[in-house]
Amino acid sequence: MKSIQSGFTLVELMISLVITSILMAGIGHTYLGGRQSFRIQAAQSHMLEDARYIVDVMGKEVRRAGYLRNRLLKDEDDIFLAQDAFSNGGGAMAQGEFIKGEDDDTYIDRLVLRYQLHDNGELSSGALNFNNSPCTRDIGLDEGEDPATQQHIVTIHFYIEANILKCLARRDRLTPTVGNSTSSVKSLLSNVIALRILYGEDTDATEDYQANRYLDRSQVTDWEKIVSLQLGLIIQSDEKGLLKRPTETIKINGQYEFEPVNANEKRLYRTINTTFALRNRSASS
Repeated sequence: MKSIQSGFTLVELMISLVITSILMAGIGHTYLGGRQSFRIQAAQSHMLEDARYIVDVMGKEVRRAGYLRNRLLKDEDDIFLAQDAFSNGGGAMAQGEFIKGEDDDTYIDRLVLRYQLHDNGELSSGALNFNNSPCTRDIGLDEGEDPATQQHIVTIHFYIEANILKCLARRDRLTPTVGNSTSSVKSLLSNVIALRILYGEDTDATEDYQANRYLDRSQVTDWEKIVSLQLGLIIQSDEKGLLKRPTETIKINGQYEFEPVNANEKRLYRTINTTFALRNRSASS
């Protein structure tokens, strides 16, 4: 008996190949789209964590600006003496000043603030104090030093260098003898491409310590009238190629347009806008 054998025709093979190609293309597109979405979500999550961290670190220090251990006996001019700049060129303060902005570039501002230590628990050496700022961890008190009987002033300088937000701190002991302890530079956060600070000025005579207007560094003529601080930061994702097209401009502080230098890298960008009241402003004015 002759066996009858039959196979696919050329047309059937071509149709099968086309259908298979379409299915594979769909599966590949779905996979790549899902992978890209995962990369974007992961980057956004990391940037959000970074934003919370920086707001927490800088917020704690800004709220302490101007603190005096005993305002009934001393005022700013007695404690916050004129001081020279740090070795990196920032941080010079006039007598009585405890917060001050500096211009580094159009959208890369610098911030300097200082306050008096309250007690041994703040910068005690040899103790793990979670209330301490990352900026002040290596300027701890020496053995025998006591802020209750001595005057210790902490100065902190925030600035950006090579897209890294950094801080540098110094502890000055005014009594019984003059001396100081300067920290090493601390890198707080990478991929920070802009820092824009506006300063809330109280211009009326009601002593309500509410900002009537916000000024940039160049517009402030009297730092003793500053009662709040509006912080604007732009951070970029560590990973490149997350966007389909380059980002042309980003708004910072809700009004200033910033143009990323390396927009063609197609990174994600996140703006941080928050306002801090100077907690010790009303008690010292």
